[in-house]
Amino acid sequence: MDSSTTSPGPYDVLCCKSSEAYEYIGNRNFRALVQSHSSTYAKVSHSKVLKSQVVNEIIVSIRSPGGRFLQREKGSDSVWTVIPKSRIREKVGHALRRAVGKGSKKTKTTDSLCFSTMATTNQPQHNYFSDGNYNAQKG
Repeated sequence: MDSSTTSPGPYDVLCCKSSEAYEYIGNRNFRALVQSHSSTYAKVSHSKVLKSQVVNEIIVSIRSPGGRFLQREKGSDSVWTVIPKSRIREKVGHALRRAVGKGSKKTKTTDSLCFSTMATTNQPQHNYFSDGNYNAQKG
């Protein structure tokens, strides 16, 4: 597979913060895959090996029809590059942990207005990655 492209395909997952990426067909499919695997991931939470297998299943499901995990090339709005395998695994794992966490919590409570607003709306937020993962700033 090429390492860069100017036109992502329908099976590609776009790793960037934009409403366009959030609505992209490949990202919607990715979120559906994560959701469909989240209960299995939760059941095997005791085993790192089994959790890794669930992550691999999702990656294979994206790649088997030719899908890639892409990010915008620095300094470009039109060129996309394939992200490294380690980052893909991190991204899929984070998406699964988030999906499992959403399923186990009835409501979110926090002092932050930003978080409480997000918890009460179904609209995509600008501070979420295209797969729905929150872009938490590390301090």
